[in-house]
Amino acid sequence: MRQRSNKDWLDDLNSTGENCSRALQDLHAVILGSISYAFDETIVPKTINRNAAIDKIVSRTLLYVQQNLGQYDERSSFITWVLKIAVRQAFLEFRKQKWQANAPHSPFPEITSELREQLQGNPFLQYLHQIFKDELSENQRLALRSMVMFRMPKEEVARQLGMKFCDYFKMIHDARLRLKHRLEADGIFSEDI
Repeated sequence: MRQRSNKDWLDDLNSTGENCSRALQDLHAVILGSISYAFDETIVPKTINRNAAIDKIVSRTLLYVQQNLGQYDERSSFITWVLKIAVRQAFLEFRKQKWQANAPHSPFPEITSELREQLQGNPFLQYLHQIFKDELSENQRLALRSMVMFRMPKEEVARQLGMKFCDYFKMIHDARLRLKHRLEADGIFSEDI
């Protein structure tokens, strides 16, 4: 693999033909080596198929980099930027696989009787529960409950709801705004919590 400056990487990846192909192969090798080293067998849970996950991470990282070359702003080296993306992809993939390995049989986790008892014994939680029922749609309630209470990955929630990821983010944003406005209307501000 030849040494490349930031400009060389960008020029080669924006080109066509042999230069682009070689740059992608070199970038693949850099990502694969770094992710394999960073997420060795001692870090990755045994329930996760590490090799398949790493292949998926490398592929997704390469795709993301190709689609977002224009976002690289040269505040760091090109390889640092790429590896930062790869690490994010790795955490996303490992979290998703961990969830799938431990996922309940139903698409969304259910509230247990123990959680219901906690809700009934705490007036503030009852108040929040009522706001959720009054202000949010069923999908918004399912999404927030799954993410917050059960630590379900956002991507998995969106998939279970049959939504595109950007639509899911918009739904969650709207839900948070509705909750914030309702709490503020009732005289409760973020500083109070």
